[in-house]
Amino acid sequence: MSAAVGMLLLVVIWATSEYHNAGGWPTQGFTQSSGIHDVWNYWIIYPLIGIGLILGARAWAVYGHKPISETEIEREMERQRGTR
Repeated sequence: MSAAVGMLLLVVIWATSEYHNAGGWPTQGFTQSSGIHDVWNYWIIYPLIGIGLILGARAWAVYGHKPISETEIEREMERQRGTR
């Protein structure tokens, strides 16, 4: 949730600054250059891709593993009983 709010805030900042820099909406498209009238810089995709990759890696780490089986739990319990 906080990543979505952060990305939304970043997009609002980007749109506000590009609207101001380009003098209006991007009627002539997007480019890597900045300060061209009616052309917005598309730098916003880089942090959004980065945050998306981080969130995807985190989701894979949390949900991508198979669940622990009952036999693995019992094996670990027996191992800990034997070392005490």
